[in-house]
Amino acid sequence: MFKKLSMVVVATFLALGAVPAHAYTSTTLDTRIAPEKAMFEEVDLTNYEMVYKSGLLSFYFKHGRDVILILNNKTGEYFTTGLDIPFADEEVEGETLEAGLNKTFTGIANSLITIEYFGKETIKRISSAGAKDASATFKMTSNNEALYSITFEKLAIQIDVEIVFLEDGLTFNIPAENITGDGKNRLASILIAPFLGAAGGMEEHYNETEEDYDDPVYKYMTPGYIFVPDGSGALIRFEQNETEFYEYVGDVYGADPSTQTYHTQTLNQAVPTHNVTMPVFGIAHGDNQKAFVAYADSGAEYMQIIARPQANMNIEYYWAYPRFEYNVNYFKVYNKKGDGFFTQLEQIQDFDVSMTYKFLYGNGDTHPADYVGMALTYRDHLINTGKLSDNTSDNTNEDIPIRLDFVMADAKSSIIGNTEVLVTSAEDVDNILNDFASDGITNINSGIIGWQHKGESLSRADEVSFSGGKQQEFADLISKWNNQSIDISLSRDFTTINKEATTYYNVATRHINGLYPEVDHTYILPHNVPVNSFSYAHPLVSTEWIKSLFSEVPGSSFTLKTTLVSSYKDGLVEYSLTDAINEYQTLFNLSEDIDLNFENPNMYLWNVTSRFLQTPIGHSRHIFQTDAVPFLQMVLGGNAYSPYINFSFYSSSDILRMIDYNLYPTFILSKEPAHLLQDTNLADYYSTEIDIYKDMVDTVYNQINDVLSQVKGYQWIDREVLSEGVIQNTYVNELGNHKKITINYTDEIFNNVSPLSAQVEEDE
Repeated sequence: MFKKLSMVVVATFLALGAVPAHAYTSTTLDTRIAPEKAMFEEVDLTNYEMVYKSGLLSFYFKHGRDVILILNNKTGEYFTTGLDIPFADEEVEGETLEAGLNKTFTGIANSLITIEYFGKETIKRISSAGAKDASATFKMTSNNEALYSITFEKLAIQIDVEIVFLEDGLTFNIPAENITGDGKNRLASILIAPFLGAAGGMEEHYNETEEDYDDPVYKYMTPGYIFVPDGSGALIRFEQNETEFYEYVGDVYGADPSTQTYHTQTLNQAVPTHNVTMPVFGIAHGDNQKAFVAYADSGAEYMQIIARPQANMNIEYYWAYPRFEYNVNYFKVYNKKGDGFFTQLEQIQDFDVSMTYKFLYGNGDTHPADYVGMALTYRDHLINTGKLSDNTSDNTNEDIPIRLDFVMADAKSSIIGNTEVLVTSAEDVDNILNDFASDGITNINSGIIGWQHKGESLSRADEVSFSGGKQQEFADLISKWNNQSIDISLSRDFTTINKEATTYYNVATRHINGLYPEVDHTYILPHNVPVNSFSYAHPLVSTEWIKSLFSEVPGSSFTLKTTLVSSYKDGLVEYSLTDAINEYQTLFNLSEDIDLNFENPNMYLWNVTSRFLQTPIGHSRHIFQTDAVPFLQMVLGGNAYSPYINFSFYSSSDILRMIDYNLYPTFILSKEPAHLLQDTNLADYYSTEIDIYKDMVDTVYNQINDVLSQVKGYQWIDREVLSEGVIQNTYVNELGNHKKITINYTDEIFNNVSPLSAQVEEDE
């Protein structure tokens, strides 16, 4: 029970002169109140065979429909891996019938495994159960392991799925060698249990008077949602839709530029979507009643997370699943004019799949059955497997850190050649840090962008050169502030390249069609910038450049940007995504004496990341996404930094959002006015001048620090929506002491919490 022994109130942030207080209106970037309590049917175990029982769960299998039922031994609540509905030849007249699913989708709705394969002109689907040209067997191979073998006779594809039953879930393993048969190279993808946790649907009831079936009606829509790792995290609530929506497709670790349909891409002014940085999703039913979280331990780099809202593909269900991609359709160019044809890889990708589902319940046996419980469960897993460090600080008395990045130089086009534009020097950085230290802000870390000769866009990644000062000036700057516990890192993108800075030959990766993948930025950059077309360095080249940076430039802290990309030769994979991940992990694991700062890194880099920079807030704003949640921030558990605040992210609500999401503030600054960069590739940094932002940095930092410093060293364990626009986050330290932060986004007082403010309450 919480007692208000000490309390800190953060005042309304109107002193910034930002957006004034106004009536609170919830948007899809907020978190709504938890779903209503759901009603569940009692379990029917007719024709099910128990195959394994743990202390928490019992697992049953139904042959023919190939459905696994997962039953909570205490609560009686259950999930099924499929809908468990009759196939056409099993339907009995007079019984209620499923409506809206044809034969193919009835098979998908029941089956553990569905594959997509290349037909003559389109990708087609066939499932492990109910299909004429497929057969499957299920047999236990040990106390808690089973082998599920599927033969797709017509396609000549055999897939053996190894299933492991756990105390609180189950794992599907598909090693690469378990996919066999003469037709396996036609395989496009594997979908695992696509209707596990599905909600909605339609049915037909028999009218005895008319001796016929009435028109289809909607089934009970279970309150709940799908969680997808889009940005910080997004919920897709189960609601009756009036409109047909497209599906959500999340490419885990980002889409591979080398396997896109075309080797050239064009960016436009549309709002960019967020990359998926972690291979996890989940579904919750009811208000903390039952849920599951699903994550990949192998094959994530070839994984997509698919979430389909009701009415997508004319299917009246909400459903979500992992899709593992083995082959792609791409445009093969055969002459300089760009003529070509569509084809596929001659050999499918070679990777193992391991997909685990953990089931959550609201009775205290597991983490909560909601997105919070999903995040905490996934965090526990990553820590236990060494993929994430438990970076909760032991020191609860320090101020929080602030990130102050500095933009130094870039190039612009001139009458003859290009001209370097310098907006910050090494001396300027020193003076600005002195000013903040004099104000009492000392827990600072910084990154320097555009520090090389020719600036950010035209400098060579493999050359050590400096702009804004000599190498010794940079060494002295870094050393001076390092002695005062202020970290300064040099920032560099080692994957994105352009022809103005380096040759592509023996440097750039290659698309499946043998050409260099290129991205045209013309429509999002100012006119006449020095470069508007970019490609990607081969992973082996990138890592060599990074090694060179580590050994030749001053400092022991670096800020890195990377893009996961593969490379191909003669239509075959020459360097896979898995190879690239292994190369990066090997390099960075050998760099223990170096602090590595990454911008929104993918999960495979988390165990070596010292600071998580540019952590997204919110989602990609797909129309069917109903809520934004700090799932990513809860998984990371701290040491994460906000996007740049000076780019219209400094209203009262924005500052509260950083407190709510437990993010440390970040600014990007320059000595000279930012308009000097308007003709460079850094034109997006349109407002950075220190004279404009000095007071704002002080004010924003102090407001956030007043609250978050009180939970520094605490673990974030819960987040609850108390009322529309009012959030309460709960933290606990190693001694079991709890603190709660209540964030009031509204313009009205809530339980003594002032409008547009945050308040900390401490237990005994």
